[in-house]
Amino acid sequence: MDVTSAYACYCLWGPEAPAILERLSDDDLGFPYLQARQITVAHVPVLAQRVTFVGEYGWELYCPAEYGLTLWDALVEAGLPYGMRPGGYRAIDSMRLEKGYRVWGLDITPETTPYEAGLGFAVHEGKDFLGKEALTREPERTLRCLVLDDPRRVCLGGEPVRVDGAPASRVTSGGYGHRVDASIAYAYLRGAPENVTVGVDGTWVEARVEERARRTTPGTSASGHVQHDLPPDPSREERVGGLADARNIALFAAHERACAEDEYADPTYPRWHAHVTRLIAEAKARA
Repeated sequence: MDVTSAYACYCLWGPEAPAILERLSDDDLGFPYLQARQITVAHVPVLAQRVTFVGEYGWELYCPAEYGLTLWDALVEAGLPYGMRPGGYRAIDSMRLEKGYRVWGLDITPETTPYEAGLGFAVHEGKDFLGKEALTREPERTLRCLVLDDPRRVCLGGEPVRVDGAPASRVTSGGYGHRVDASIAYAYLRGAPENVTVGVDGTWVEARVEERARRTTPGTSASGHVQHDLPPDPSREERVGGLADARNIALFAAHERACAEDEYADPTYPRWHAHVTRLIAEAKARA
């Protein structure tokens, strides 16, 4: 039975996700990765799954559809003081490209194997399963991360890939990594090729094979963005419990300007904007 329409889902991800959820739930949130628990969040019954598609700590929160707006409002109110902002699928896709997570239907399909896709760790070789005899630990091709030399050329999927000037593969998925300031693509390739080019918008762009997209040196990229070395992720014990009021004022004021310049189609926009305006006033009063 398809119950998709019966549930709403919000993903709470990021270094401050535990602090935000702890404000809304008295339940034990310490259950490990790839497990789920029934918890209560702001009086809303929620199935919380400890999974993430962006490479940071957090949960997928599923609730009955009739509680969707209530849970949204509670998460927004609890998260704004921590700098939380809503993110769409393109933001999620950008982060998963940087992390190296695969997308079903593009990077992995019924025609690829776990070992080809770099997911051999998920294979339980001690068990019997359909297709086990055909599965090989040493595939002829593997999914590789490509970082294009020109960050202004962004792949969307399906672009041709050449190795040493000869056709070799096609991009399975791609996009722009805003944190590493790079154009990222994935493709199945044989061995560890060095002379790789990708056809983007009628232009062949050189690319290098990386284990994972990363920023290497400070400076200014070809796209004009200032690059900095990535700071180390803070430990869970060292997380700061919120932003200073001065930073809150700047954050909320910037959001208010963005709201004024853009007419949101989301029906929750008036409530969101009113809430942000109130928080700006409160932060200014405390400052």
